[in-house]
Amino acid sequence: KKMTGIAIICEYNPFHRGHLRQLEFLRGRFPDACLTAVLAGSFVQRGEPAALSKYDRAWAAVRCGADFAVELPFPWSAQGAAFYAAAGVSIAERIGCGYLCFGSETGVLDPLSRAAERMETPEFAGALSRTESSGLRSPSSHIAAVRGAYLALYGEELPAGANDTLAIEYLRAAGRSSRLTPICIKREGGYTATAARGYLREGDAENLRRVTPEALHDYYGGKRPVTAEPLGGVILNFFRTHPQSELARYADLGGGIAGRLCSASREAADYTEFIKFAGTKKYTDSRLRRAALSALLGVYEEDLADPPEFTSLLCANRRGVRFLRTAKKRGEIIILTRPSDGKALEGKAAKQFGLSLRADELWALAAGESPANQMRKGPSIIDV
Repeated sequence: KKMTGIAIICEYNPFHRGHLRQLEFLRGRFPDACLTAVLAGSFVQRGEPAALSKYDRAWAAVRCGADFAVELPFPWSAQGAAFYAAAGVSIAERIGCGYLCFGSETGVLDPLSRAAERMETPEFAGALSRTESSGLRSPSSHIAAVRGAYLALYGEELPAGANDTLAIEYLRAAGRSSRLTPICIKREGGYTATAARGYLREGDAENLRRVTPEALHDYYGGKRPVTAEPLGGVILNFFRTHPQSELARYADLGGGIAGRLCSASREAADYTEFIKFAGTKKYTDSRLRRAALSALLGVYEEDLADPPEFTSLLCANRRGVRFLRTAKKRGEIIILTRPSDGKALEGKAAKQFGLSLRADELWALAAGESPANQMRKGPSIIDV
C-alpha cells in the first residue's frame, strides 16, 4: 500500500508548541501518513544562521511527531518567500508527498488560493511593475508594492500576515504543477520562534518550558542559540575589501544595496551596526542580511532560478525510513544520506552542494565549531 506523504516546509527555529499543534492535527486526521519536514538548512529566511543545527532541529521535529526530515538547502533556505516556497514545494513534490500543510493567520484556504491565482496572471504582473516603477520616487519595500498593486487591481486587501504571504507563495508554486493538495490551518496560541530564541539566548528556562513541548525541555536546557554576531569581523572585512561593482553581480545586491552595504561596512563596528547603518525604508533588515550572505558565499541570480537538484536526510523514524526508500526509488531528486555522499555529485548538483556546504561551514564558525566537522555529521534514525 502506498504511504501518503504530507510535507511541511519549515525552519523549526526552534521547534515550539505551535509546531507541535500542527503535527498533532495532521496525525489525528492522517494517522498512517508520513509527516515530512522539508527543513531549512544552516541559514534561514531572515538571512541569519539557524539558532540550532539542522540536525538538532530535525531531531526535535521527529521526537515530537514528524516521521522524516529532509533539507531545504542553502541558498533557497535563506531567500525571500517566493524562492523559499518554490524550492520547498519542488522538494516536497519530488520526494513523493501528496499534501502540503501550512499555517496562516487567515486560516482559510479560499482567499489565499484566490490571491495565488490572481498573482500568476499577466494583469497582476503589469500592475506590480507599474507600482514598483512609481515606488522609485517614494521608496517602499517589495512587499508593500505587491500589496499596493493587488489593492489597485482587485479592490481588496491582500492577506497581510507574514505566514499568509508565505502561504500564498506555497500555493503559487504548488499550482504550477498541481501535484500537492494544500491543507491550511490557522495559527493560534501566540507561540513564536522569535520568542523561543529569546528565551534560549537569555537562559530563561521557565518561559522556554512554557513555549516548547515537554519532550524537548531537557534537550533545550543547556543550549544557546547561534547568532551572526561572531561573523561580524568576517562580513565587515569582506565588504570593506571588495569593490562595489563586483558585489553588485551577486543575487539581491542590485538597486543600490551593494553600495549601501559597502558604505555601512566602513562605518560599523560590528554586525548589528552594519545592518542598522545600511537600512532604509525600501530595504528590510532581512533583505539586507540575505544580500550580505549571498555576496559572502557567492550566490548569483542563476543559482536561485533552478530548483534544488538534491536534498539531504536529516532525521527519520521507522515510518520515515520506509518513505525514504520509496522516495529514492522514485529517482526524481537526489537524496543524500550523509554529507560525504555529496562528493560524488556532478554538474549542477555538485555546484549546488558546494554552496550548501559553504553555508554549513560558515554556520560552524558562528557556532564556534570546526568547519571540517560539517562533513562528518549525519542524520539520526530514532525509534519513537
